[in-house]
Formats: sequence, structure tokens, C-alpha cells
Amino acid sequence: MIRRARHTGILILMMVAAGLQPLCAQLPPLAREPWLGYFAVYEGSRYQFAVSSNGEMQLAPIISGKPVSSGTVIKLTPTVSEILSSGKSVTKKLIPDSLETPDAATTKLEKAVFRGKVTGGAAFEVTLEQNRGIIFIGGRILDPGEIKNPLRFSISTKIPNLYPNDRVDRKADARQQRKDEKELADKMRSDRLTLKSADDNRFRQNLSDKADPASEPWCGPGIAELELDSEAYKGRKVRFTASPGTLLKVACDASSPLYQGFSIEWAPDAAKDPEGKARLAVQAR
Repeated sequence: MIRRARHTGILILMMVAAGLQPLCAQLPPLAREPWLGYFAVYEGSRYQFAVSSNGEMQLAPIISGKPVSSGTVIKLTPTVSEILSSGKSVTKKLIPDSLETPDAATTKLEKAVFRGKVTGGAAFEVTLEQNRGIIFIGGRILDPGEIKNPLRFSISTKIPNLYPNDRVDRKADARQQRKDEKELADKMRSDRLTLKSADDNRFRQNLSDKADPASEPWCGPGIAELELDSEAYKGRKVRFTASPGTLLKVACDASSPLYQGFSIEWAPDAAKDPEGKARLAVQAR
């Protein structure tokens, strides 16, 4: 379930009642249940998408109006990275009180823009649009600030452990371990990733398997679309689609099966898209 900022919301209500405005420069938060402390929300029939007052985004597949699980919420984070001369990247830290927006808080997200700064003074912008039940996310660097090295804007997505409560107890006897392994395997029988590469080939990867970084599609021309289908989401399929000219990059622990979690990064090409028109589309079907 997407976590509600209850204490923050209560404080906001008290301040509004007293005719005061919150002192922090975070994004304007909603002051009513059930979205206390959130800036922008979309509630569809298949998923909820919410942006907190600190710019963090969350997607939660739902069934009958309720999130399917509190532990499998997908988090998306706007990220600014500095590219060093060695080729390594360093993630810059958000300055919380730098966040600003021309838009009011809303529970009916259609379009919203917010801006912020990171350490070193670099400024960025995030654009959110909702169209026919699909969320489109874009962004760009507005000003490098004091940073001399190249900068990259991206959306970093964290897919959590899809079965955090289903662990094989390695301290148990062999019979119990086999039982636990079978129960987990039965749950994941149909769990898979469907990946579409940049050259329009499709691949399927079981979530119970480990990813091989040396094989396609991981080392191919890039990933244009990723769909996650897991029993953990009760039949909902979560899809990420990169707009033309952009790609998805998947990072995972090659020693662990995919169901234990992995990351997705989407980064527009600033040289080809200086106005930040490229989009990452996200949805649950």
C-alpha cells in the first residue's frame, strides 16, 4: 500500500486552520485523507500513482480499489548524476527545500511540473502527464550550477522483492526446505518479464531465474519496453515503455533470481532532446 504521510498531513491541517503556511519549500501537499502529504495522485481502476511532497513517485497495482500488497509498491525517483572523467557516475543529492511547482496539489493528475536542485547547484525539471490511464514522465537538466562535468537526468525505478514474506529457511531441516522451495516455486510458476528490444525482438525471462548479463536482451541493442507479470500483483501487469530514441537499462544482482528485486533506469538524451520532450510511460494493466 502506498504509505500515507499522516503526521505531516495533520500538521498541515493545523497550520492551515491557524492561517499559517508550511515553512518548508517542498511541493504543496494534499491536506485530506487518504492522501495526506502527497502532491499529485492518479487513482485508476488498475493502479494508483502518487507523487509525495518530496518528489518521490510510487506505483501500486490495485484490486477492487485497494493495493494488492504493502511490500511490493514500485518506487520511481528523479535522479541527477554527474559523469566523471573516468566514466563513473555520481548521484547528486536532492536539496529538499529547493523543490517548487506552479501547480496546485491534486488527486486528479492530468499534468504537473516541478523543479528542484541538487548538491552543486544543478537545477532539474520533471514533467508528469496522465492520458487515458497511462502516466508519462519526462525531465531534463535546466542549469548545471557549479558542476563542470556532464550531467545526466534519469528516472530510477526500484522493483522490490516480490515475495518478501516467502523465504526458504536455510536453518530448517532438508524436508522443510524442500517444502518451502516448492511452495515458492508454485507461486512463481507463471511469473515472468517480457522484454522488447530496440530492434523489436521480444524475450521472456522467468522471474525465478538469474539474469545473464552476457546474453540477450541484457547485452543487446537496448530495451525499449519491459512488462512485469507476477502473481505478487494478482494478475496486474506492470509495463514500462521508453519513447522513441530512449532506452531502459536494467540492473540486477546476477547471483540472485529476478524476483528478489532489480532496478530500471530511463535516461533521455539531453543532446538530442534539450527541451525534455522524451517520455517514460508507466502503467499497470
